[in-house]
Amino acid sequence: MNKKKKVWIGLGILAILGIVGYFWMYSTGTPEVKVGQLSSQLIQEKLTTTGTIATGGQQDVYLQADRGEMKKIWVDEGQKVVKGSKLVELTNPSANMEVSQAEIALKQAKIKWNNLQKQKKREGNKSSSLKDQIQLARLELEQARKQLRQAKLKKDQLIIKSKQDGIVAKVNENAVNGSNSPQPVVIVADINNTKIEAKVSEYDALKLKEDQQVVVTSDALPGKEWMGRVRKIGILPDSVGSQTTSEDSQEKQVDYPVEIGLDEKPPMKIGSRVIVEVILTSARLQAIPQAAVRQDGDQSYVFVVEKRSLVRKNIKVGKRSDQYVQIISGITTSDQVVFNPTSELTAGKEVIVND
Repeated sequence: MNKKKKVWIGLGILAILGIVGYFWMYSTGTPEVKVGQLSSQLIQEKLTTTGTIATGGQQDVYLQADRGEMKKIWVDEGQKVVKGSKLVELTNPSANMEVSQAEIALKQAKIKWNNLQKQKKREGNKSSSLKDQIQLARLELEQARKQLRQAKLKKDQLIIKSKQDGIVAKVNENAVNGSNSPQPVVIVADINNTKIEAKVSEYDALKLKEDQQVVVTSDALPGKEWMGRVRKIGILPDSVGSQTTSEDSQEKQVDYPVEIGLDEKPPMKIGSRVIVEVILTSARLQAIPQAAVRQDGDQSYVFVVEKRSLVRKNIKVGKRSDQYVQIISGITTSDQVVFNPTSELTAGKEVIVND
């Protein structure tokens, strides 16, 4: 019994030493790594900027002293209107007078024309003087009709109507008493067809094209996104600002306006700030995680596991996304690339592949 007991004790000691040795070896000398292969990934190059939600269209009604004085505002703030709805009515005594004078002038021209026609029936077409008078009367009649149309049009313009469907975003009662007010009396906004107005630098503007896909997000609604497309890129700069350089000299920064149409209306209010990501290019390319790539000066490289040892391979990279980088050359799909390299890894070092 004593002999068997000694054997079992010896085996137990050997097992313990083996386990301790195993953990000592792998914890002190042989790092664990996670590996993967080159694979097809969606690589999207993006241009990120900020923008503001704006109305699809906006009509501002201003007072003009030469057009008339305020008579009545027909709408209230928040009221829905359709195209052709009355917004503001003006009064202008001279407009009514012009219509009356034009009606009198037309009546007189008609009387003259009718009298000459009667004279023509009596005397015939023999007199050249009568022919000239009839021709002149015809011109006067046409001119009188034209002046009456213009006078009525001017009078009709005293009632300002909505040019679009929308909602009355603002009614400025204080603008009523002034002439040539810099503030609009009524603002009608199309809030059903909202858009995003953004600005980009002169360098980024060169990358943009109409109809490029856009992803819109908001800090106010994390996790939500809305799709859209670049609708218009400004030909002329929207603003010119100043930018301080390292030498404290002033450089002009030129910004170009960009209009983005949305596929659906976001729940944020007009004027809200949003984050805009324009997708410049999108393609499936052979890539690996960006975390796998290391730099040695200008040279990019990765570690590949071959027979439990690390081999450094220089690579040429291409386009990048948020997580992946395109590999143009240097490795193949059969290479076991280390996806989680650390500073302790060096070429030739033995590693354990963590499955």
